[in-house]
Amino acid sequence: MQLQAWLLYFMVGPLMTILAIIFKAFPPKKINGIYGYRTKRSMRNQKTWDVANSYANNLMFWLFLGLSVVELPLFFLIKPEYAALVSCGLLTVGIIILITATEQHLKNKFG
Repeated sequence: MQLQAWLLYFMVGPLMTILAIIFKAFPPKKINGIYGYRTKRSMRNQKTWDVANSYANNLMFWLFLGLSVVELPLFFLIKPEYAALVSCGLLTVGIIILITATEQHLKNKFG
C-alpha cells in the first residue's frame, strides 16, 4: 500500500474528530445554510438550532474519536485495502447514527 493511502486511511477518524473540536470551539451562532447541523427540523427556530448543533457536535466528537481508536488495530488485523473500506463504512454508519440520533433528540425535546 502506498504512503498516501496509509495517510488517508489513518486521517479519516482523526480529521472528523478535529472537525468536531473546531465546531465546538466555533459553533454556528445563527441559523444559516452553510455551517452547522442543517436539517428542516434543526432550522425551525433559534432554540432548535442551538440544541441540534450542541447535541450533534458532542455526538460527532465521541463517534469519530471511537472510529480513530478502531482504525489502528483494524488496519493490522485485516488486509489494508479491506481496512480502508471498513473504515469508510464505519464513517458512513457514524454519520447515519449522528443524523438519526440528533433528529430523534429534537423530536423528543420539541415534538
